[in-house]
Amino acid sequence: DGVWDQVTNEEAVRIAMSCYQDDAPQSAAIALCKEARRRWERGLKTAGGESTGNIDDITSVIGFLRAPAQAAQADVSASGAELSNGDARAAEEGASRTGQAS
Repeated sequence: DGVWDQVTNEEAVRIAMSCYQDDAPQSAAIALCKEARRRWERGLKTAGGESTGNIDDITSVIGFLRAPAQAAQADVSASGAELSNGDARAAEEGASRTGQAS
């Protein structure tokens, strides 16, 4: 609740989506926690700038969900040559039949 006390659902989505194109969910989680902490700190200061209390625990886990075709395309574009488990098994079986090691 450390995040949700300070950030609305819409704001959380906007922050997370700022990292979507880079496929960086960890960066999105860090940005969300930093924004929540910044807001907690702002709300806990007196007029003189002194802290008036504690900041709630702040935890964030973000995962980007993609359609299967998008996920396969993202895997290839990110690494250039990743195989799904099924493709890897098929490649190993093909290599075994031709006598090539994988």
